[in-house]
Amino acid sequence: MRSEQIKYFLEAAQCGSMSEVADKHFLTQPAVSTAISKLEEELGTALVVRSNQGVSLTDAGRRAQEIFGEMEHLLQTLQADLAQYKKQAVHWEEGAIHLATTLELSTSLVDRSMKQFYPLYPNCIFSIRECDFWDVLAAVGKGQCEFGVFCIVEELLSEAAVQEQMARFGLRADKIGTERLMIGVKSDSPLAQKESIALKQVLKKPLVIYNSSVENCWHDQFLAKYHFAGKTVKTNRPAYLAELVQQKDYLVFVLNGHLLETSRQFPEKVSLLPVREPIKITIGVLRREDKPLSPLAEVFIQQMKSQLQT
Repeated sequence: MRSEQIKYFLEAAQCGSMSEVADKHFLTQPAVSTAISKLEEELGTALVVRSNQGVSLTDAGRRAQEIFGEMEHLLQTLQADLAQYKKQAVHWEEGAIHLATTLELSTSLVDRSMKQFYPLYPNCIFSIRECDFWDVLAAVGKGQCEFGVFCIVEELLSEAAVQEQMARFGLRADKIGTERLMIGVKSDSPLAQKESIALKQVLKKPLVIYNSSVENCWHDQFLAKYHFAGKTVKTNRPAYLAELVQQKDYLVFVLNGHLLETSRQFPEKVSLLPVREPIKITIGVLRREDKPLSPLAEVFIQQMKSQLQT
């Protein structure tokens, strides 16, 4: 059973004329008739009734028309899907990834994932917007970025406010991992000898916060909630952060500790200790409900998931 036999049969059934089918394909009428006859032989039943007025379908022919019609539709769908996949396979490796993320993740999870990603897709171009959680949400919602990567302390956010903004922009959030809050201390500090640190032990200690000019940062809410009374310094200069921690015995809070141990922002000679309190931190991806992600974006998100599992 050959595809052209089925094709000629379906077309003859539709128009009622083998001659018309022959003209369409630059064939002779006997050639079309022979093809349909061979199909009938293979199926073991007559599909058409030939006459001077054209062709009409037998009962078996009408059933065959239904089944072959469904098969043809499925084949066309498959061919279209394969053509699109082939097109993507040729071009997607030279695409771009536009994402928005918080500062902590830009210099840790995203940075490390990019290092693993580039050898596989060296022609990919990254465009990264660093901002706070609410601006990540807005950037994705307004179509300025394809997706967003966020890291939040859940108890500091209003769930109702988050849901309201997500509904407004038609977004969904997918959790890709969780982390513990860590405190970075000077390696030779007495605190560095502990297995964990309770917040009450450091409420009056001086803090340095790695930060950008981003407003509404989680740090301010966190310090207010737990009544920190020590001196607080904010900086976006890693060298200055390192100086304060290593030489002046400042502490530094880190949302995702193990990811920062080898990041470009984190200073050497600093010990990371988990906070004893069960503070829940979620890392997730924001995307639009009405728009699928590009294949490159999907691969990069899987790369981030792998990083969080290591």
